[in-house]
Amino acid sequence: MNLVNYMKEPKVALICPHHNEMIYTQAALSIMVQAHYADKLFFPSFATVSMVVVRNNLVENALKTDCSHFLFLDGDELFPEDMMLKLLTHNKDIVSAYVCVKRHPEKPNAYIKHNSKYMPYLGSGLEEVDAVGFGNILVKREVFEKMEKPWFAYEDSKTKITTEEIYFFEKAKKLGYKLYCDFGLRCQHLSLGAL
Repeated sequence: MNLVNYMKEPKVALICPHHNEMIYTQAALSIMVQAHYADKLFFPSFATVSMVVVRNNLVENALKTDCSHFLFLDGDELFPEDMMLKLLTHNKDIVSAYVCVKRHPEKPNAYIKHNSKYMPYLGSGLEEVDAVGFGNILVKREVFEKMEKPWFAYEDSKTKITTEEIYFFEKAKKLGYKLYCDFGLRCQHLSLGAL
């Protein structure tokens, strides 16, 4: 299947949420490969604001387009060249590629909820999971349209601390959406120590 012909049906907004001016050169090149097939690109202004504010603002702007899918890419990862096509081919509402935790290369950045706790999980192929990082994930537009704002927020209470990603996935699950991770589609987290 030709990637360019396949991409005519869905319209993809590529969203790169950064909250500072730091982006790895290797990651920028990897993002540019994905951007070649995207219909719209969204990068934040480099004001020092929280990732929650950046993510919410970028989604707000992406919703002003006619894009059917939003592909989130972080500036500290390398992506397989055919990642966008493979994620689109799965035809899921929310689907992610696989990556390890940045500072722990052996620890999966995919999670299964067990007894109210998110446990790292390494699966195989395409599997349903409860949470992932938001660095390489494709979300259908309708998920954001059906979800009340804010889409991303931190939850900090005496009983739990929740990242903006967990907040999003818990809201999506309440609306009946499932999250999938393609464990065969592997990205690489970059770190200053690795360069």
